[in-house]
Amino acid sequence: MARSSLFSLISVFFICILPLSSRAAELSLRQAGSGSTDISVLVGDEIEVELWIESSSEQLSGAAIFLSFDESIFALTDLDRQPGIAGIQPFAPGQFLRNGEVYRNTLLDSDDPAANAVGAQLDYSVMRGIDQGSGLVASFRLRALAPTHNSSIRIDESGSR
Repeated sequence: MARSSLFSLISVFFICILPLSSRAAELSLRQAGSGSTDISVLVGDEIEVELWIESSSEQLSGAAIFLSFDESIFALTDLDRQPGIAGIQPFAPGQFLRNGEVYRNTLLDSDDPAANAVGAQLDYSVMRGIDQGSGLVASFRLRALAPTHNSSIRIDESGSR
């Protein structure tokens, strides 16, 4: 059976809160349960992807995360991770910044003016919280649709959405 590589180590640096600090936090995408950032899955397999943040000793008040992936290789499998809220929410909130407000939790429509990256686009933003250290910000589920030698979930660092 064909195998599909999900993602290699992917990191992004958030905008610095204090001008003297070189970075406020680092975000990585990991497979739930294993914590692995480089995995292989079979076509048809479903995986839970965690958004894991490491802020060291920096205090964070929020996070804005923009992801994209090739929708011919992967598909979202659980489109409503917060059933008590109207609409589609692909992310399940984690414990990190849990005291904040979820501002965006969405799969962008291809005709949305903010949809400027190639592929399926997910946005997750939490604000007005306070946390530091490391932890799970949110998670989402994907299913592998087609074989490929290498594919990734990309973090859009432009912040233009």
